[in-house]
Amino acid sequence: MDNLLSEAMVRKLKDPDVARLVVALSGGVDSVSLVHAVSALNLGKPVVAIHIDHHLQDISGEFASLAIRVCERLRVECCVREVTVKEKGSLETIAREARYEAFESFLRAGDLLLLAHHADDQVETVLFRLFRGSRVAGLEGMPIERGIGSARLLRPLLGVTKDQILAYARHHDLNWIDDPMNTEMLPDRNYIRHQVMPVIEARWPEVRSKLLKSLEGDIRSRESLQGKYRQLLAETCNDTGGLVLDGLVGMDDRMLADVLTAWILEAGAPMPSGRLLTEVSISVSRRHLVDVATGQLEIRQHDDSIYLLKPLPPPDVAGFSLAGGEVTVHGGRITNNTVKGAGLREGRYAVRYREGGESLRIRHDRSLKNLFQENGIPSWLRSRLPLIFSGDELVAVAGLAGWCTPMLISDGWAAAEGESGLEIRLHLDDRWSGSE
Repeated sequence: MDNLLSEAMVRKLKDPDVARLVVALSGGVDSVSLVHAVSALNLGKPVVAIHIDHHLQDISGEFASLAIRVCERLRVECCVREVTVKEKGSLETIAREARYEAFESFLRAGDLLLLAHHADDQVETVLFRLFRGSRVAGLEGMPIERGIGSARLLRPLLGVTKDQILAYARHHDLNWIDDPMNTEMLPDRNYIRHQVMPVIEARWPEVRSKLLKSLEGDIRSRESLQGKYRQLLAETCNDTGGLVLDGLVGMDDRMLADVLTAWILEAGAPMPSGRLLTEVSISVSRRHLVDVATGQLEIRQHDDSIYLLKPLPPPDVAGFSLAGGEVTVHGGRITNNTVKGAGLREGRYAVRYREGGESLRIRHDRSLKNLFQENGIPSWLRSRLPLIFSGDELVAVAGLAGWCTPMLISDGWAAAEGESGLEIRLHLDDRWSGSE
């Protein structure tokens, strides 16, 4: 096979809005073939490969070395990023999350991240999600294109089979490493690949092509579902991105499930199981508190609305001296900007986190618990709010971006008119908000 990339995919790579092509290069035959095919196009824009080393195998260094050699041969820049994978829960899921976090930190606006998932991977994903019981209109596979941070992600090989990739790699005499983890039976997708698919194909040889064709039709059905409820969702959505419950109560169970499905699809969030969506629907219709979670998705209620949220890592516990600009914290970042006539008056401060019993003087001593309730700060985020201290005195609480909550400043500590002040805000990466 001389050419892996279809004309439609090449047009996407040529898009003038794409400044840099970034290929995720694992060292396996799929990604090695992809970086070779992309670099051979000579599109006149930078091609960069990024290799993520998870340190999950003794031979992980061999994959990194191969990636570097492949890129040297192709005269493509290669960046190796190491990640730490905590062996807790599903190793496959945690490794994927660590990998995508590394991608997001590497990518910049105008980048197009290219992943080498192919048609066989798509079929396995469809079956995996079908067996898991995702509540979605029809079959669900991996999206061809979506957002990732400030960049875009594209899977240009979803219409190409594994056999075609192997033929391309052999034709061009490419070097790669076969991942030994691909033969293990424990990961669900590997079990589907090695145990389930051979049995199905022995009975129905055309099952792969038929599944992919059905998937195309179901994608169109989901797009129709999104279009049907897009206006309703826009009317039901509040200023902080939640769905107002009064706009949902009174719907029959089927319509409510469809609206929630459209909401999740619009946000680009992973589709949960039908059981979880049923649980949410029952809670909404009966006006019970909505608070459900999976490994990748949370649906929580705050006041009169429900929110579609990403799970966050455990909150910070260690304090630090406050500096100007931006500092990264667990699950987001703190910004500290200078403003005129507003904010906390300039000075030397430290950031600490809630231990319990703290109070802030606003007209009189007020407990943080009461202040948080009055100012509409979601209960599950209160332990994350940076507390600003001058010595041992609590003088301010950072604002919470995305939730319309301002800084809370103790009496006597606000910048006066004409003075420089500090505007301190916590920005959390806690929202599913489109094409993730």
